[in-house]
Amino acid sequence: GRDPFPVFMRRAALPKSVLSSTTATVGLAANKANCYRPEDFRLGEYVNVLNREFLVYDCDRFTKHWYKTNLGYDDAELEKINVQEPVPDLAKPALAPYNGYGTLEDSLQNCISLIPKPPRRDMHKLMNKDKIILRFNLAIVETDTHKHSAIDLKRKFILSYFMMD
Repeated sequence: GRDPFPVFMRRAALPKSVLSSTTATVGLAANKANCYRPEDFRLGEYVNVLNREFLVYDCDRFTKHWYKTNLGYDDAELEKINVQEPVPDLAKPALAPYNGYGTLEDSLQNCISLIPKPPRRDMHKLMNKDKIILRFNLAIVETDTHKHSAIDLKRKFILSYFMMD
């Protein structure tokens, strides 16, 4: 299948110039003397198609062979013209200073991409320390700034530290 894309011009004789948009009606026969011929197409020259300028910059192998045998063109006349525009170098933006949230790698990812990629996992650590889990028993402690109820002071907590993370 093909995408339903509008056709700029259907197969017909290509007039060298169109005076108005009303004369370029589909189905009207163009004056053959005012139409392009194979000799008119040269690489590096412009072609007027329905009052729009197009640059002829390359042709396929069959067309090159046909022009060589029938019109006597040489390889220099059929050399492809470079139409590639140079890509300007973009200046790299300065990185924002570390703000203290997360790790430095996380902050760098936020500066590099709008959709940050998670840091790559260390496969050596993942394979070798996969099942190593350090567990600690914890209890809440009262400090000068934090006072807790007697029930909270009796609670026991378990901290699990996974080595692969």
